[in-house]
Amino acid sequence: MAQDKPATKTVNVRFGDTKKKQNSGNTKPPLGAMIICDGSYLSEKMVGGIAGTLRIIEPGKPYQDLEYNASTFGVKSSVVVELYAIAAGVQLLSKYAKKNGFHVKELHVFSDSKWGMGGYERMKRGEPYYPAYTPGLKMLSNALKTIGDFMPNFTHVKAHVPNSQANRIERWHNEIDIRAGKQSHNALAQLNRPSKGESYGALLPLSVSKEDSVDLFNMGYAFAKEGLNARVVFDDANEEVSSHPFIDGVHRAASELGKPASTLYQDFTEYNAKSYGQNGARVKNGSMEDFAYRTVAASMASDELKRTQREAYQKGKVPSNQKEAIEPFSIQTNNDNAAMAGEVMMLLHGGSSLQKVYRHGVSPFDEMSQFVLDMTHKASPGREWALNPSTRSDWLLQVKGLHANAQIPVLKTPKAAFVNTPNVRRHIEINDQSILKEELISELDEYMEALTPSQLSTFVQDKLAHYQLKADESLIRQVVNTNNATSPEAAADKIIADCLPMEPVANYPKPIEEIAIENKLNVETPENVNNNTLSLRAL
Repeated sequence: MAQDKPATKTVNVRFGDTKKKQNSGNTKPPLGAMIICDGSYLSEKMVGGIAGTLRIIEPGKPYQDLEYNASTFGVKSSVVVELYAIAAGVQLLSKYAKKNGFHVKELHVFSDSKWGMGGYERMKRGEPYYPAYTPGLKMLSNALKTIGDFMPNFTHVKAHVPNSQANRIERWHNEIDIRAGKQSHNALAQLNRPSKGESYGALLPLSVSKEDSVDLFNMGYAFAKEGLNARVVFDDANEEVSSHPFIDGVHRAASELGKPASTLYQDFTEYNAKSYGQNGARVKNGSMEDFAYRTVAASMASDELKRTQREAYQKGKVPSNQKEAIEPFSIQTNNDNAAMAGEVMMLLHGGSSLQKVYRHGVSPFDEMSQFVLDMTHKASPGREWALNPSTRSDWLLQVKGLHANAQIPVLKTPKAAFVNTPNVRRHIEINDQSILKEELISELDEYMEALTPSQLSTFVQDKLAHYQLKADESLIRQVVNTNNATSPEAAADKIIADCLPMEPVANYPKPIEEIAIENKLNVETPENVNNNTLSLRAL
C-alpha cells in the first residue's frame, strides 16, 4: 500500500542486520517463525485493515500457516497500520509459543513498509524517528517483548507486483494485500452503518420554561419506563447538574422499576477542563473524542480546500497541490470545539473507548443511540455550521455525518421524540379519560359547526386544562376543522391521544439505591421528619 512519507530528511536504513539478543539458558524447545503481512488505510475516515500469515517452523515438522485479519479505527497514519499488522502477527506467535511450550529463536518479517520497519530499528538503536509512528512502534515493541525482545530479520517486499512478474513472496504478499483491503472496507461499512442499541441522546438546556419542564419530565419518565438508557449533555453547564426535570422523570421511573437510576441515565457533560494538544485535539490520541474531532476537522479541511480551489479557478488561476494547500487535520479550532465534538460523540455512542484493532467484527460504533433530542435551539442559521460549527447542535450534525447511512434522527421537540417512538406514550397516563372523552364529544358535537377551528381550539384547550392536560395546538385545529370531515368522536379520540399531563406527579418515591443508603446509615431525612410530623398530627 502507499506509505505516508514523514516531513523529515530521508535516512538510509539497513534491514535485518541489527545485532540480536540471544536467549541464553532457555530449556524450552526452539521455534522459528515467519510473518508476511500488509495494511490498508482509508485516510478520509481514519479506518483501515490489516492481514497477515504467520508461518510456524518447528524442528522436524511441516510448516504450519496461521492467518489473521483485523480492522482498525482512529489510526492517523498508513505506516502505523502497517506496524499494527506486524505486531498482530507477533502477538499470535507469542500465544502459540506459550500455549505449546516453545521459545522463539528466530523471526523473519516480510512487509512493504520501509518506513515502519526502519522506524522500529531506529527506535531500538536510540536514534530519532518520525513521532507520528509512535503508536505503531509501541505496539510492536510491546509485542516483541513477549517473545524475548530480540530484533526480527526485516525484509522489504515490493507491493502490487503483477503476478506474472512476481516471485513467490511477492505473489503471497499480493494475496494478503487483498485481504487487508477487504478488512479496511469492512471497517468503513461498520462506521457508515453502525448498529443501534437501547439508548438515546438528549442535548438539554439548563434553564427551561414551565411547559418545557413538564415535557422533559414526561420524556425522561416515559423512555426510562420503556427501558431506554438516556445519554445526556447539559448545554453550557459548568457544574454537575443534580436537579433537573428530565433527571426527576428518570428517577421516578427507576423507582417504579426497582432499578438504580444509573442504569437508565448517563451524564456525559464535560464539567472539568481537560488537556488538549495541537489544534485543539485531545492529548489522549485514539479516544472516541479525538477521533470525532480529527475526522470532522479533516472533512472540513477538504471542504475548505474545494472552496479555495473553486475560487482560484474562477479567477483564472491554477489551484495549488492539495497537500501544499491544506494538510489533513490542519484546520484550526480551540479547546471548546474539541470538547463539544467529544460530548456529541458520547451522545451518539456512550462512553466506550476506541480500541485500535478489532478481530471479531465488533465495531466501537455499535450500540449507537436510536435518536438524539436537541432541546437547545442553538443551531447556527442556514448552513453556517457546515464550515464553522460553533454550538453543540452544529457539532452534533457534523459528527452524525460521519455515519453516512446510519439515518439517526435529530429531533427538536419531545413531541417529535414520542412520534418517533410511539410505544412509549403508553407510560404517560391520562386520568379520567372516559369522562373527558364524553365531555369533549358533547361540546364538539354542539360547537364544531358554529365556531372556527381557531376558536374551537381555544375552547378545547380550556377544557383540557381542567384535567391538567394539554395537546398540540395545530393538531386540535386540524381535527376540529369540519372541512376535513372529522366526526366529533374521531376528533375527541385524536385530541386525547395527543394529550400530555401539564404537571409532573409530585412526591414520587426515591430510587432504590438512595433508600438502601438511608436505611443502612439510619439517618433521618427531611422526608422522614415530614412524615413523622404528619403522623403526629393525625393522632
